[in-house]
Amino acid sequence: FDAVPRVELSSIDVAPGHRIHVLSSTDLAVTSARSELVDLAAGQKAQVEDRTSHLYNKHLFLLTAQRMPGTLAGCLDAIKILENSVEAIVTGCPAHVSLTLVHLDCRELNILLGRLARDSVQRIINNVMKT
Repeated sequence: FDAVPRVELSSIDVAPGHRIHVLSSTDLAVTSARSELVDLAAGQKAQVEDRTSHLYNKHLFLLTAQRMPGTLAGCLDAIKILENSVEAIVTGCPAHVSLTLVHLDCRELNILLGRLARDSVQRIINNVMKT
């Protein structure tokens, strides 16, 4: 029986100078599990996007530098938009989002977005006070 190739072997001589590599049953299980995990992770990514994008897309402008409004009316409009954004984050963005394999803690993101909005309001007020 020693000359009979076994599945557990990682390579088998099939002819002089020719070897083939065979996955053991353990390697097959690992490869299969890895493939399933990759598929699950891709599904989780899509699920994260589906469950959160509608909550946060409207607040992405807070992450980019905004041009200072040129008029007092423009400043008041910008402040109103920023205050509405803070209110929407506080009331509409959950602290946690639970998915099949992932539990997202959104508190830091919510705090960051709220702080960015309040900082922008303060910059506008400071700019108005200087003029």
